[in-house]
Amino acid sequence: MGDKARRRREFLARHPVCCFCGGTTPATTTDHVPSRQLFDKRQWPEGNEFPACEPCNRATKDEEQVVAMLARIYPDALTQEGQHEAQQIMEAVGRNYPGVLIEMRLSARKVREFLKKRGIEKDPKLSTRDYPFLNVSGPLVNHCVAVFAIKLLCALHYKHMQAIVPLAGGVVFRWYSNIQALDGDIPDDLLPMLGSQPKLVRCTTTLNDQFSYRYATGPDMKASAFFVTFRESFAIAGFVREDATLFPNIDGMVVYPPRRLPPATPQP
Repeated sequence: MGDKARRRREFLARHPVCCFCGGTTPATTTDHVPSRQLFDKRQWPEGNEFPACEPCNRATKDEEQVVAMLARIYPDALTQEGQHEAQQIMEAVGRNYPGVLIEMRLSARKVREFLKKRGIEKDPKLSTRDYPFLNVSGPLVNHCVAVFAIKLLCALHYKHMQAIVPLAGGVVFRWYSNIQALDGDIPDDLLPMLGSQPKLVRCTTTLNDQFSYRYATGPDMKASAFFVTFRESFAIAGFVREDATLFPNIDGMVVYPPRRLPPATPQP
């Protein structure tokens, strides 16, 4: 038996139950969350492997690819290798989930409206296609982020609480684009309550510039909270409870239960 197979067997012996579908299914695979393709040269953080059943591992592959593409939107890669990786991911999304790329295109009218709203005068030397603006408010993009966020928050809760989110538990989240961050839409009181920020590394390389998060846990309440950033592209704020009935009843708040994650939204 090779070292990789041995390490996987030992990992699954320590973590025998899938941490994504409510603690009801044996784990048969290890899942990297976030996906390795989100990171330069596929060098993901040490310790970010999680026990998963085969359906949970495979169910989110297209959505995770979309999220990896979103994470690489800003800033632009500085190296030729990084630019090539970003292009490969975009081409893969075009093959596997083409509706997302169609949805993300902004019409000329929308670009002009965006510039006007922010008091930016359009450069007469540029066409609207020359502005690097994308639409991330459409249903397909939001579906992909939702599927990814549920999985990510269940994984981080498992990592820091050493407990699986049960079927009676739940996840709430909101995500923010970099434009929303610039506009001040992220609540001012969120970050001060999240004190811990792990240093994420692979060998001697720090990865916090690509993926980073702050968190707080409440063992007595069996709850956790996270604020996760992906480069300078977008962020996810999320809360996890092992008893979903303890979430406050707030209009518009959706509580997502852990489960085998749904298939992708049908393509247009």
